Amino acid sequence: MRQSVVVAAVLLLAVAAIIYLQRPPARPSLFFEQSFDRAKWTARIESVGGEEAYREFKAAYGGDPNSHTAMHFIGDLLYRTLGLQGFSICDDSFGYGCYHQYMMDMLQEQGAARISDIEQLCMEASTAVRGGCLHGVGHGLAEYYRTDLVVALRACEHLSGEYPTRICTDGVFMEHNVPTMTEVGATNRSVRQFDPKHPLAPCDTTPMSFGHSCYFALPHLWFSEPDTTFEKIAARCASAPEDFRNDCYKGIGIDLPGTYSYDGPRIVAACSEISAVEGERLCLEESAQTLVSLSHDASVVRAALK
Repeated sequence: MRQSVVVAAVLLLAVAAIIYLQRPPARPSLFFEQSFDRAKWTARIESVGGEEAYREFKAAYGGDPNSHTAMHFIGDLLYRTLGLQGFSICDDSFGYGCYHQYMMDMLQEQGAARISDIEQLCMEASTAVRGGCLHGVGHGLAEYYRTDLVVALRACEHLSGEYPTRICTDGVFMEHNVPTMTEVGATNRSVRQFDPKHPLAPCDTTPMSFGHSCYFALPHLWFSEPDTTFEKIAARCASAPEDFRNDCYKGIGIDLPGTYSYDGPRIVAACSEISAVEGERLCLEESAQTLVSLSHDASVVRAALK
């Protein structure tokens, strides 16, 4: 009898755990909520339509240093106001920020069980924007699963193919390191604190199958340290395992433009501090691509590649 009661209790706890894990997460507050006028732009979408409001928003914030952040805001607004109909309005402007937030919102609201449907939306978009869309799926999975990093990464493996999976896991690590969404009232969803005793964390303990994405995303965390220097960041990449070192140098190139206010000569000078020839080239190459995607002049950086 006692054994039957114990078994029943265990089964009840298991069912309760399943129900808890399947329930929709609380609507998160967004890190950019205080920076933009939600009421104004919601009214604009309702009065002139999503496409025109999106065009006006891009014109208003195109020259803003935080233009990518701005696109997260309008992506969230389009989803909240228009639902799935707003998806086709997003484009590749300012680093695909609209797509990133749109995918994050969809996953937050509809759950990871819908990941195949969400991937299909990305694949039906134009070739030029698929990567940014799938990257947003990764951000959304990281937020959906919160602290369970490996589960979020494994969810990316349900996407159809190596390319979508890799782009998705890039997004998971970026969101894990530097969150763009935070739970209402939470105090623990800030930038992940760098541990000088474990400078390559979490990559040194994450399954190696995700190593390329993990090391690619690490510089994004390192650049957020208040007292960091480029010399320190380059040295950490140099200390990464050989199989993933170039991914780290690419990650530096992705972050440099925003960190150095899109200043071509400063970006070139920073990349030149990387002692590895291939590392310097990858730094410049990724920086140039990032400048173009954010609608900034890349001519000085491209010239350094010749």
